[in-house]
Amino acid sequence: MPQKLFNNKKKKLSRRTLFMVLALLATTVIFFLQSISTPNNEPLPTLNAIQSNKHNHFIEFSTINDADNNRVLAFRFVNLEKENVQMHTNDGKLQISVTDVYHEYDFSQKTHVSDVATVQQIGDDSIVFSLPLERLGPYQVTIDEDGIFIKILDWGLEGKKIVIDPGHGYPDGGAQGPTGTLEKDVVLDISLKLKEILESKGAEVLLTRSDDYRPYPTSYVQDLWTRVEMAEDFGAHLFISIHNNASDISSVQGIETFYNPNVIQGHNNKKLAEVLQEQLSTDIERRDRGIHPANFTVLSSDQFIGALVELMFITNPTEELMLSNSDMIEKIAQSLAEGIESFFAN
Repeated sequence: MPQKLFNNKKKKLSRRTLFMVLALLATTVIFFLQSISTPNNEPLPTLNAIQSNKHNHFIEFSTINDADNNRVLAFRFVNLEKENVQMHTNDGKLQISVTDVYHEYDFSQKTHVSDVATVQQIGDDSIVFSLPLERLGPYQVTIDEDGIFIKILDWGLEGKKIVIDPGHGYPDGGAQGPTGTLEKDVVLDISLKLKEILESKGAEVLLTRSDDYRPYPTSYVQDLWTRVEMAEDFGAHLFISIHNNASDISSVQGIETFYNPNVIQGHNNKKLAEVLQEQLSTDIERRDRGIHPANFTVLSSDQFIGALVELMFITNPTEELMLSNSDMIEKIAQSLAEGIESFFAN
């Protein structure tokens, strides 16, 4: 074979090989960019700047990291309407239902969209995403027109945004002890000390009140909603409302914690209540009255994990005396801080 012809053939072969390599690389990249596949494992089109005049148009699922390196599970939509999204926990799973939805995929069979989520068509126009709760840990949910975003919170207190809510405040003194001790004063002292401890561990802390006055002095109802709004505006990961209990029977005593199971964070709310209740009852050595579901206004937000603690009965003479002691205030604050830290550690 003449040398010239041989060289030309080598060049053509090199170009063909290069083209095949580039095509293989492109296919590989596209494959790994996809988070969903059809029942036949056919890759879906990549997500570009999609224009759609349809509401609740589901595009894709992806996993991203935010600016703080938290893992975010992103269910991406175009023109998502929040009223069509329902979230609840069932059988150990977080389930996200979207009604009146539009998509181009076949979800008639349960389809894995990632290692932590599945999706399935329900009826003609609804889909349900399911995520195992034990794989999530503490999380924060954001829903807007671009989709549903679940931020998985990392362990530790560093960078956590925590709102401490000292109950009541002038002109509402809260419950009153036999010798005149006021709940509003006790819970403020505990909250100020707790803030100091949490900040020393790297948390960002907001108090809903840092003096004698409640946030919205002229309206009891508006005051409660103002506390919720403060926490949401702060971007709170955690909300702890601090109170003292009261009873007409002076012998009633102990510690109890309330949580709201009827919001997006219901599962985490219960876990937080369990951790705080166990920590406080053990450290303070008072009767463990358990945890209880409650639809309190301050626990009504979907945007943060929350609990309300009732730290002993100020109407009980023994417990009023304990709550008037500065060493006990320090001990309660330390116990709360350890409970919060344990919650994020688990």
